[in-house]
Amino acid sequence: MARDNFSACLAATLKYEGGKSDDPRDPGGRTNQGVTQRTYDQFRDRKGRPRADVYGMPSAERDEIYRTGYWDVVHGDVLRPGEDLAVFDYAVNSGPARALAAWHAAGGAGAPLETVIRKVCAGRLQFLQHLNTWPVFGKGWGTRVASVEKLALGMARKPAAAPASKASTAAKAGAGAIVVATGAAAGGHDWIGGDHWMTYLIIGIGFALVLLLGLIAALAKKPKPVGEWVGPVLPPAPLPLPTQRSTPLVADPLKAGLAKLASANSAWDAAKADIAKARADMRAQAEALVALALESEKQEAEIEAPAPVEPVTTPPIAPPVAPEPEKEAAA
Repeated sequence: MARDNFSACLAATLKYEGGKSDDPRDPGGRTNQGVTQRTYDQFRDRKGRPRADVYGMPSAERDEIYRTGYWDVVHGDVLRPGEDLAVFDYAVNSGPARALAAWHAAGGAGAPLETVIRKVCAGRLQFLQHLNTWPVFGKGWGTRVASVEKLALGMARKPAAAPASKASTAAKAGAGAIVVATGAAAGGHDWIGGDHWMTYLIIGIGFALVLLLGLIAALAKKPKPVGEWVGPVLPPAPLPLPTQRSTPLVADPLKAGLAKLASANSAWDAAKADIAKARADMRAQAEALVALALESEKQEAEIEAPAPVEPVTTPPIAPPVAPEPEKEAAA
């Protein structure tokens, strides 16, 4: 763990973030030593101080901003040497969230140290190359990433300093005890392997010694009589006689199936009877409607039929009588 590596990493970052700038092509705007005016205003607001020009920022405030806003966020104190620089400088340039995501994608604490550094820097360069401002600042960014990668690999290859964690063992008569004092890893990170294999080996040997001493102490003690361990041995209680059950524990599957089948047949018969009754009722209603219709038609026919006309008889007409000739002459 690189608990005292913040100053070295900050110095490496300030080589590229140092100085004042206000390039209109830079989205950060007015900047001093890598701290934008907006970031400086937010810092002073949290401190309850009046806002001021970032160009007049003291170095103490600059260091606090870099530590609390970037180093602590990426848990720089628990990252391995070189790994801390690669992640920290990435966070300053592109944000802590993106830097941590790149570290996890590179394998994190479970991957070899140099592999993580190379993958983090490669992913960072690939991200920068897809930005719209790459044609403007790409050359400087590429140089910075390459320089950080080289410096980080150099830090990783340096011989590790004396570990901060110490292990000590103390055996006590009869039981035995191990006291292991190790440095706690901040931020919830813990690594198995790497520079900590000796610590875990000592811990494993210590636990083995504890178990061995405990076993020796247990064997050295005089065994107690059986009565002191379990008390007086009593005769077993008589088993209760089985009682007659009204129903068997397991029903006959065949009988159960036949009963279900009979119940289904009864339900089917009742349904068929209901259907037959419904059909008969419907047939009766249909016949009644047909009879009613015939009766109605009959009545309408009687009303509309004309009354019979009785034939008219006329009496026969008598033929005319011719006048007598004599009477016509006399006249």
